[in-house]
Amino acid sequence: MAFFEEARRAFITFLLGLETYVALAMHVLLWTLPVLIVGTFFVNSWVLMEVLYFRIILSRAPSAFFFAWTPKEVLLAYGLLGVYVFLLLNAAGSIGLCWYYSCFDAKGYRMPSGSVAPRPRTVMQTTFGTSRRFDFELLGSDGNRPNRCGEQCVNAGAWRGDRMYHCRHGYNCCLPVFDHYCFWLWVPVYLKTIKPYCLFMPYMFLYSVFSGAVVSWALASPHIRGLSRWSYAVLALSTIFGIISATKMMKFQWTAIVLHNRVGKERGANWRWSMAVLNIKGRLMFDEPSFNPYSLGSRWANAQEVLGPWYQMPFWFWQPARVGQYGDHWNLDCDTTISPAYMVHANLMRLREMPGPALDMPPPPVPPAPPPRGFFRRRHNASSSMV
Repeated sequence: MAFFEEARRAFITFLLGLETYVALAMHVLLWTLPVLIVGTFFVNSWVLMEVLYFRIILSRAPSAFFFAWTPKEVLLAYGLLGVYVFLLLNAAGSIGLCWYYSCFDAKGYRMPSGSVAPRPRTVMQTTFGTSRRFDFELLGSDGNRPNRCGEQCVNAGAWRGDRMYHCRHGYNCCLPVFDHYCFWLWVPVYLKTIKPYCLFMPYMFLYSVFSGAVVSWALASPHIRGLSRWSYAVLALSTIFGIISATKMMKFQWTAIVLHNRVGKERGANWRWSMAVLNIKGRLMFDEPSFNPYSLGSRWANAQEVLGPWYQMPFWFWQPARVGQYGDHWNLDCDTTISPAYMVHANLMRLREMPGPALDMPPPPVPPAPPPRGFFRRRHNASSSMV
């Protein structure tokens, strides 16, 4: 019994130590993943160029390797090389665009100027705490917005647009349609980075699977010998990025951000939608809808809102219309797209606040006198006569 007890303790100690090392490795990986991504692009390109171009395409040259591939196999190598370049450009381009916006747009973001359209909209997002203010109804008539940032940031005390949330990690400012800060990629996921961020995941998955498949075939082929040791690094990195992209990131993020059009705090189970509706008097009315006022209903409609129309979806550099329209367009109803169902609900609220008829209005006209009863009696007798 003492032996089993010591073995059990030793096993528990081993598991605790292993958990510590795994946590440390994950922490290191967390802060070095972007470096690994860039390194993966270079290493994979080097190895696949060696396999497809130098070992196969150039095999017919006099100074090439001894084994000569058939023209059909050389043509296939050209096709595989073209597929690799296509996946590389899309994977590297999408994450590169995310890093560009993170460095040059997200830091110090400001709301667009209110010179194009008045600041108060027909429907605006607010908070429950703001709705408890004594002057809440007058915020609209004063030309203000019922949405304030409670954090210490560049927007502190100033008005901010709908679906703007505070980003703490390295930015300390409010970003439009802000979802979260991705430590894995060093990217704040907000209005301008949502599309390239969401497209990076499937492109990176396809890129990793394709690179791993080509290198696996090359290592197993009897006609290709003496490949670089970096080939095994390609297999390891492709497996890591393929699993990460396919499981955690792509499934979870696409479901929430793209298909349901819910970001950041809006995903919480205790989240309450707080909206302010501007009536015809210029005063605000508080409303708490039971559904997402920014969801367009179906998953396909939400995907088109986030990624653009179907012909625009695959292109990570082609931003949807809502990016350019946010905050400074001629739509006086909202900063960003509102659900048609909620706009109907908001308009009904505004109609209830419309004033009734004034007391000094003239009375309605007297309706004409009805015809004599004999008219109906004679018509009835004539129409029912059988002779």
